[in-house]
Amino acid sequence: MAWCLGCSLQMVVWMWNARPMKVTFNRAFDVSANLDRSLEDVIASGVDRILTSGGERLGMHGATNIARLTEAASGRITILGAGGIRNSNISKFVLATGVNEIHTSLRTRAKASVPPDGAEGILGAYTDGLTRYVVTEEEVTRVRRTLDAIAGIRKDATPVQ
Repeated sequence: MAWCLGCSLQMVVWMWNARPMKVTFNRAFDVSANLDRSLEDVIASGVDRILTSGGERLGMHGATNIARLTEAASGRITILGAGGIRNSNISKFVLATGVNEIHTSLRTRAKASVPPDGAEGILGAYTDGLTRYVVTEEEVTRVRRTLDAIAGIRKDATPVQ
């Protein structure tokens, strides 16, 4: 892994200790004052992918930035598009950005019969304490079909994950 001016010694140590696992830089990237410079710094640190919404709250709003970052990355790192990506906007997002990987929650609200406890109470419950989020097989299947259709549309026919 190359050394970079923007990398802290701690980041280099984390990367060294993480191997051989793959490492994704989280959306902290999106609050960078200079996404292009940060892209180069993250690449130099040895990270495998960047989870990004292009510096915006929603990936569709940052699509132009994500497209630019994907082009600038030139395969040196994976740009993982995120931020409000759902089956309803996946095609538009992927075609606009050129990403090969997306992050989506696919969550749907479902009522619970009793209030959740433990981690589900912290991470999965809606504010009323009885609504929880679930991912349905049907939604996953719909998204997979959409992604497969996108691969057929794209010029390079690259599958999207």
